[in-house]
Amino acid sequence: MKTNHILIIYLLFLTLLLVSPVKSEIAKAKENQAECYIYVSVNKDKKIVTFKLDPKKEELVFIGEQNLAGEPGSLCTDPFHKKMYVALRDMKSVGCLIIDKKTGQLTHQTDTPVADNPVYISTDNKGKFLFFASYSGNKVAVYPIMSYGVNQNPVQVINTRLNPHMIKTDPSGSFVFVTNKGSDYLQQFVFQNNGLLKPNNPEGIVFKNGSGPRHFTFNPSKNIMYVVNELSCTVVACHFDKQKGTLTGQFQEITTKPADFKSYNTCADIHITPDGKFLYASNRGHDSLAGFSVDTITGELFPLGWFPTEKEPREFEIDPSGRFLIAAGESSGNIALYKILGNGSLSLVKTYEVGHWPVWVMALNN
Repeated sequence: MKTNHILIIYLLFLTLLLVSPVKSEIAKAKENQAECYIYVSVNKDKKIVTFKLDPKKEELVFIGEQNLAGEPGSLCTDPFHKKMYVALRDMKSVGCLIIDKKTGQLTHQTDTPVADNPVYISTDNKGKFLFFASYSGNKVAVYPIMSYGVNQNPVQVINTRLNPHMIKTDPSGSFVFVTNKGSDYLQQFVFQNNGLLKPNNPEGIVFKNGSGPRHFTFNPSKNIMYVVNELSCTVVACHFDKQKGTLTGQFQEITTKPADFKSYNTCADIHITPDGKFLYASNRGHDSLAGFSVDTITGELFPLGWFPTEKEPREFEIDPSGRFLIAAGESSGNIALYKILGNGSLSLVKTYEVGHWPVWVMALNN
């Protein structure tokens, strides 16, 4: 009898070993097939357009539009995706909208005046503070987030170097970085529990003269930051010390343009796939998305090619599954949906008209 019990337990153990990987693969497949919502800031029409990404049909389904009091730009959410914050640039304000996670619909809650024209906004990892950068005002600020939206009294306002373009934390949420396009400089801060930003040591790193560092992204599996330079049209890879929160060296600089393209071009946005295998940067002038494969050991970038896109691709987004890319053409009034192929190439699926000056794209799992 005892032998039979031991045999049954042994058989159950073997079954679990065999079934668990299958369940894991099924769960991973479901995650990769997950639907998500795509939000597009349409600046001149003062609205946010919402789509649902259907991964099975490989299409965007129009959900609706949310009219705003001002011209929207940068978008961000709290970590729980309950509320969306939108930079209303002409109003020098930040709007707060409630997200219906079942339908993707947005409901306006409040608009809060901020220190200047907000080119970029983001939140800390706990959703307690909102970071703000003003390109024209040469300043960044930290604002408390309340139940009703953003508190208009900042915790801190800091004068930066020339033309800050992006402010965001590292993946841990312990450090904050600010690119200063006009001064070829990237500032480094320690983010403290009370919301204050303390200059790190060193306070920042210098880029080549005339580079114009604009946006950045972190490698999800390596201690590396990639910065896209608006003016020199390059991507710079930097080693990142995650304990100190500082960049420790620029180990690669690679062009975003084909060698034979001599016309005027500027870069705008940069994103890496969730698995860290592919990275893309947008070219305005060449009107393309430059693709790169990422070395899994060193984090070094290798050119994949240039993929035509909508005119003046200011911003774009990769969906959370890493299977699709959505690019906005500021001058065309369209967004383009691409499928990211196994080799990193982009295959155009369809374009969608959204209105005048689509300037931001954000994807959220529902």
